[in-house]
Amino acid sequence: TTAATATAATAQSSSSSSAQHRQQLLTTTELLLEKFDCPAMFVAPAPMLAAFSHGRQTALVVDIGAGGTRVTPVVDGLVLKQSQRRSGRGGDWLGNVQWRALFGNKVL
Repeated sequence: TTAATATAATAQSSSSSSAQHRQQLLTTTELLLEKFDCPAMFVAPAPMLAAFSHGRQTALVVDIGAGGTRVTPVVDGLVLKQSQRRSGRGGDWLGNVQWRALFGNKVL
């Protein structure tokens, strides 16, 4: 029952986050189109834009942040979310590993 409760809580949390994200997107779209008279708007996922910025329609995008890493395949301009992989190991973790490799337990 604990696993089922945790799964239900995660599903509720992600749906709440998704609903929040959608509401923010709707508010931003309304603001741009109505208040600022923007003629058009295009919303695209970051991995797709990263591939396009390098002139590629097909790419394996590796995004390394401080708190984690995300690897996303982009094929013919489409993000394959089901194939996306995430890891909690990011720049902070890598920095700690390098520090320990260089200095061990020494205190500077």
